[in-house]
Amino acid sequence: MAFSPLDQRLFHMPTYYIRAEVLNGFSQECRSMGIDDNAILRRYGLSPGLLGDQDLLLPYEAVTGVMEEASELSGQGDFSRRLTHYQRPIPIGLPRVLMHQAGSVRVALQTLVEYNHLHSQGIVWHIEESEQHAYLIREDKMAGKLPSFQYAQLSITHAIIAMRTFLKQPHWLPLKVLYSYTEPRHSQVPQRLFGARIHYNQERTAIVFAREHLDRPLSPKMPNAGNLLQLQIEQLGHHQRQRYPASKPEALIRLEYWIRRHIHQENCQLSVLAQQLSLHPKKLQRQLADLGLNFRRLKADIRLDMAEHYLRDSDLPLTTIAALVGFGDLSGFSRAFKNRHQHSPLAWRESHQP
Repeated sequence: MAFSPLDQRLFHMPTYYIRAEVLNGFSQECRSMGIDDNAILRRYGLSPGLLGDQDLLLPYEAVTGVMEEASELSGQGDFSRRLTHYQRPIPIGLPRVLMHQAGSVRVALQTLVEYNHLHSQGIVWHIEESEQHAYLIREDKMAGKLPSFQYAQLSITHAIIAMRTFLKQPHWLPLKVLYSYTEPRHSQVPQRLFGARIHYNQERTAIVFAREHLDRPLSPKMPNAGNLLQLQIEQLGHHQRQRYPASKPEALIRLEYWIRRHIHQENCQLSVLAQQLSLHPKKLQRQLADLGLNFRRLKADIRLDMAEHYLRDSDLPLTTIAALVGFGDLSGFSRAFKNRHQHSPLAWRESHQP
């Protein structure tokens, strides 16, 4: 039996959704390049009519699939970046309005971190800081399962546009643009984004900028509307949970998020999480067990999920990947990976890279 690209999902893959607004301009850009947008959309179970409702939630793999195919057919590695010309700044629905009520850039970005799931369930954002730099980091829950560079590029482009909007500097640039992906293989390779140098094959996908920008004060557009907007967002979240039930329990989603945030750090330990929750580690372990969760097993699974992403989407050496996902040596990484896939990391990479 032949399967369409949408049918060829991994059958145990979690289901995530993205608001249709992320594809604003898709058909127009395809047609400007002489590409049949209708044919691409049909192959992934979509249609121009579905894209007309910006708040409609579409399957993650369909949205990322049409972007990747359009990029390949057009030979344009920056295809998704071009979509931003048709899209408003910060196109994430209702949370966008709440971001504009923030009193500082930090609070605005924290609003993105907290509520982006109402726009795109498959990615999470978080902020990390060093003495001089801030990192707005994008984590893709499906990275390694499906090609996703175009959607990552679109998200990072909008992150830069958001910073320009908040700082009121239309030509602002981050210090660096980082992608945990290799250069697109089938097309012209973008080396800069708005003039900022792109660094491929990195540990994270992120923009890096001066830390001082986080505390830049903002003027809320509707200073008295915060409580009403908060209520509307809570109602929207309730509606989405009813109509699109999560494929995982909330406790598991939160635990996975914490582990993903800390997986690259030495403090990705149950004891550290317990300390942050003001619990004894054994008590936290019991609470997780009562929910059917095991910290060590989940951490091991996430490490291998991230390894799949680096193997599929980057050209990083195997020894580097092993170190990035927390293995002390390549042999230990290879054994764990082979236990999951029955193939060595190298063989898996060769069969999954374009």
